[in-house]
Amino acid sequence: MIRRLVVISIDALSIDNWNEVLTLPTFKSLIESGVYSNQLSSVFPIVTYAVHANMVTGMFPENHGILHNHPLQPFVPEKEKQWYWYHRDLRAQPIYDVARIFGLTTAAFLWPTTGRAKIHYNLPEIVALKRENQALKVLRNGSTLY
Repeated sequence: MIRRLVVISIDALSIDNWNEVLTLPTFKSLIESGVYSNQLSSVFPIVTYAVHANMVTGMFPENHGILHNHPLQPFVPEKEKQWYWYHRDLRAQPIYDVARIFGLTTAAFLWPTTGRAKIHYNLPEIVALKRENQALKVLRNGSTLY
């Protein structure tokens, strides 16, 4: 039997939406055929990148280093700010690094802080700024063949 672990994170989904999610056919099928928890608590700050870093490292923001979606960049307009897009921004070892050490194949699709991570199949969440080309930026920071 081939065993796989697939983690699906839906940004901003909360217990307040749980009953509605159960009415959606795809989610209902995933819930019925997999393992889930609707008893999780978030941490402060409740921002996407900090929470996702918690999930993949098992640590709190003060330990993994992702305190917000982006580093402090005073006077930089919001749409021009760099975010914590890169693996190097994590100060703790994520589960995909550990999986690779044990010879497992890893993949990530639009997961925060995975730019330039050693993930076999990686399409990182990363955004082109100013005159950068989005496709080239993703190719340079993810798995080219993926």
